[in-house]
Amino acid sequence: MSQAIEPRRLKRVWMPIAIILLGAGSFTALVLADALEPMTQFYLGVGLMAATPLGVILWLLFFSGLDWLQRIAYLLSGITATVAVIYGLSFVLKFDGSLGGSGIPRLRLKESRTPEASLAELRIENSGEVKIDSLKETDYPQFLGRQRDGAARGVRLDRDWNARPPKELWRQPIGLGWSAFAVVGDYAFTQEQRENKELVVCYELKTGKVRWTHEHDVRWVDTQGGDGPRATPTVVEGRVYTVGGTGVLDCIDAAEGKNIWSVDTLAENELKNLIWGKSCSPLVFDDKVIVTGGRGKKYSLLAYDRASGKRLWRVGDDDASYSSPALATLDGLRQILSVNAQSVTGHDPKDGKILWTFSWPGKMAKASQPVPLPGDRVFVSAGYNVGSVLLRVKQGSDGQWSAEPVWVGRNKMSTQFSNVAIAHDYAFGLDCRELACLDLETGQRKWKGKKYNFGQILLVDDLIVVQAEDGFIALVEANPDEFKEVARLPALTSMTWNNPVLSGPYLLVRNDREAICFEVPILKEEQRVPRAEK
Repeated sequence: MSQAIEPRRLKRVWMPIAIILLGAGSFTALVLADALEPMTQFYLGVGLMAATPLGVILWLLFFSGLDWLQRIAYLLSGITATVAVIYGLSFVLKFDGSLGGSGIPRLRLKESRTPEASLAELRIENSGEVKIDSLKETDYPQFLGRQRDGAARGVRLDRDWNARPPKELWRQPIGLGWSAFAVVGDYAFTQEQRENKELVVCYELKTGKVRWTHEHDVRWVDTQGGDGPRATPTVVEGRVYTVGGTGVLDCIDAAEGKNIWSVDTLAENELKNLIWGKSCSPLVFDDKVIVTGGRGKKYSLLAYDRASGKRLWRVGDDDASYSSPALATLDGLRQILSVNAQSVTGHDPKDGKILWTFSWPGKMAKASQPVPLPGDRVFVSAGYNVGSVLLRVKQGSDGQWSAEPVWVGRNKMSTQFSNVAIAHDYAFGLDCRELACLDLETGQRKWKGKKYNFGQILLVDDLIVVQAEDGFIALVEANPDEFKEVARLPALTSMTWNNPVLSGPYLLVRNDREAICFEVPILKEEQRVPRAEK
């Protein structure tokens, strides 16, 4: 009579326990390792998540001591259980953007009420025509200010926020999106998403009341970066120019919010959208509106007629980036600067002709602005291990243009979602997560200060307003010799990637859930101490 074979027992059980504990500990340490670039952190995290179960599988197949039939049975059972859990969770949870710039996904219950669902319907609270007068020095009419350089002009801030704290004028919910405000006179313009309507909204600056809305029945959906429009309006001579998340370029009457003309820039030029949506803010000058293209290795820069919306020219053979075009005068010639997916280019405004190209490869998104500097120089920076470069642009005796690097800082001033501000020939910016100062002459870092994660900055005379990704606001001296935070203000309460805006004493901040207007203390003329006397 044959005797049944008794199944073997597991051996070396300590090995899978050690693998799981090691994987969990390494993942926790990786999440807390702020010094790493976010994409390096992300890929290492994905690798750890894959390596841990692989290690357990290797133990099961080669070190568990089971016979092969048992090993296969355990393996199939584990795979089945994992698939069942993931499948079950898919009915309960959904992705809801990221927890921050590192790209860690945010999960929420499918049936939970989102902040967007809690938004009340926008109501026009004050009727009548919005009157836009000529620009004042303190107006902030486009992305990064009047000169698109991340600086607010015409005011100096009182830095003693303990004795004279900013006054909150209004705070209210707002639609999805990463657009900032453009401010002219008594009005603030921004873009936001409410359900399936992409809106341009005109708010009263001092009250937050809605004067008009302009809408499209469209929604840019981004599982990782969050839904809604990304770009900031440009306000010029009574008109508001905007680019939505899907690439629609609008010209809107600032007085009443009525559409003057509209162009689907991607469809018209047979281009695909960028992975995280169109983000360029329109550059408006002379008779032109300049925007970037999309994906397709063609038409990285597009020009339209301001009055009619008719396309004037389209040029380039690179994919677009998430940066916005800028205007500069280099070696005596006015030109358009464009940061593209794999290059930086200078263009003749008349016909878009490429004057010069600097090859600047990168595997991930570039979002920071090109910054023209005295001496025919251009500073460019990006995140994801790209770093920064200082270029010198010149025209040779043969008429040919060139852009040569003065210095290259691969691991310096790694601006992921933000831009730099220039003061005293030094660049101040968020180097990955920490505010840093870079000497533009040498490319050497002067200092690295506190961590504000993937926020934004704004230069106001000799101070830097830091909008931290966590929502609070900080004041830091624009001092190349040392880092010094002089004030801090609680503001927004969730992840913030939108740029802060200062128009006179009015500081506007927003994210994809809430907007606030503060009246900040400013120095009167007689209180201002010349820098040389400090």
